[in-house]
Amino acid sequence: MNLEFDKKEQPEILICRIIDTRIDGSVSGDLKTQFEPHLEAGIKRVALDMSAVKFVDSTGLGALISLRKSLPEDGELAVCGATEQVDNLF
Repeated sequence: MNLEFDKKEQPEILICRIIDTRIDGSVSGDLKTQFEPHLEAGIKRVALDMSAVKFVDSTGLGALISLRKSLPEDGELAVCGATEQVDNLF
């Protein structure tokens, strides 16, 4: 299963709006695959609009942490628009 999201790349920042309502084991591997080319191109900051996401399991949380660790030391991962339930994970 593929994680669906819209991406807009600007200099040194990638803005993504996640369309799926769940980030779980069925899509967590795809998260890394989708971001890999952008990370290799030198993206330092990622903004995730998670307003549509209603559920994140431990595997999904691990994928988000892995994404953050894949960014350079001076990089940044911002989670935006998270519902209260998802925001409580952070």
